[in-house]
Amino acid sequence: MSRTTTSPTATPLLLSRRGARVPAPAVALAIMLVVVLGAAGCSRENDDARDATSASASTPASTPASPPASSAPGSEGSDATTPASPSGGPASRTFDERDYTYLLEVVCYCPPVGPVRVTVADGEVRDAVLTTGEPGAGAPGDQAPAHTRLSIQDILAEANDPAAADVRVDWPAAATHPDSVSIDRRAGVFDDEVTYRISDVRVSAG
Repeated sequence: MSRTTTSPTATPLLLSRRGARVPAPAVALAIMLVVVLGAAGCSRENDDARDATSASASTPASTPASPPASSAPGSEGSDATTPASPSGGPASRTFDERDYTYLLEVVCYCPPVGPVRVTVADGEVRDAVLTTGEPGAGAPGDQAPAHTRLSIQDILAEANDPAAADVRVDWPAAATHPDSVSIDRRAGVFDDEVTYRISDVRVSAG
């Protein structure tokens, strides 16, 4: 009787290009690694592409800002307030009276003196007196400081000075004189602004 001898199960071997035998499990493992790494790379590329697409879809398209609506001075119901014209000041309007009195209040970086009664005759300031007793300014009837001895024409001449940085004039359309003139004499200087408030203008008869 012949005996069949069974040899232990041998690990399959593969031949490399140089003839060396490589165990089949090692080859299978290498192939699996290649497949897994390739799949991971593709998945990462797909995720990156998907993220970029999502970001571009969620980001709103930029729209150019609309320019601010421009409004002409006094477009909100009145054209009384006028900025300085390019030639300097409200040169298109004048006050032609030469004999009158009026109340002038000067608001500036200076001690307040209250309204001053200014008397103008033949186009020249003849008198300027205090009308209220502001602390430290004097009693009513006292002579007013020199910076308040101005005619309305003097104030308009200052408003028309082309060297002024900014001028604002409140001149009601039906009035013969302005109510207020604000002047910024020099740009960037904070203590040179002045506002002249004009009221109670009384033109002398004859």
